[in-house]
Amino acid sequence: MQLFNAEFHLLSSLCDAPNIEGAARQLLRDYPKVVRAFPLLLAWRRQMTLLVDAETARVEVFDFAPKDVLSEIEIERYVRFLGESGLLDLLANIKSVPDYATGVEVGIDTNGRKGRSGNLAVKALTPHIERALENLGDVDFWPERTYAWMRAQGCPLTLDMAGWKWDGAFHSQTTGRWVVMEINHYGTTGSKPAAIANDYIARERELLLLGVGFLWVTDGLAWKAMQPVLKRAFQEIRFVSTIQLARDGLLEHALRSMLGPK
Repeated sequence: MQLFNAEFHLLSSLCDAPNIEGAARQLLRDYPKVVRAFPLLLAWRRQMTLLVDAETARVEVFDFAPKDVLSEIEIERYVRFLGESGLLDLLANIKSVPDYATGVEVGIDTNGRKGRSGNLAVKALTPHIERALENLGDVDFWPERTYAWMRAQGCPLTLDMAGWKWDGAFHSQTTGRWVVMEINHYGTTGSKPAAIANDYIARERELLLLGVGFLWVTDGLAWKAMQPVLKRAFQEIRFVSTIQLARDGLLEHALRSMLGPK
């Protein structure tokens, strides 16, 4: 992580920029090598294939090898990438890129524990949640819901779930079905991500027996070194997503599948 510390601090200048796209263009002109940090914030390799038009399935391949100078055409491509990948949304909702990269700003402390207050991963997802809700039409969303609140709204939870909390809850006005969502980010490896994955696998099984859907959105560099754990989660949990996949349509697809008629 220290290798990219300079780039992360440069990107932090975009976090409070009033015109974030304009500021990104200027940053790319002044410090073109900052592009090498882009894929790290998405836990990806140096080269990335990005879906840029969901309707036509058009994709572009972006390479993040550092250059001394970028042309204006290249700058516009990178700005488009920042927008299409969701990184501009992310940068607009955090205060420090170095902190985000190590998981601090999304609630991960040195032991990998997850805080729930002010979860910035939820904020980064907000534009994509709003778009999905607009397209779905009859679905309500509430962030940070508790067992007691869910039960009061008629969600069929059992008493042994009394201590459970979720980062978000969706409800279909048409079918009456519920989906709960967990969001987390891991910048460093450890035992906690594996324990969380196993816990979510077990929890989804219990929820499905009650007719309640489960969606897990997770991100961060730690997963690059813990691929077997993540692979098992993808195999066991019906809907696991990254922020980028959520943006590319997986969030809406998951909600349609779980909230629609049985």
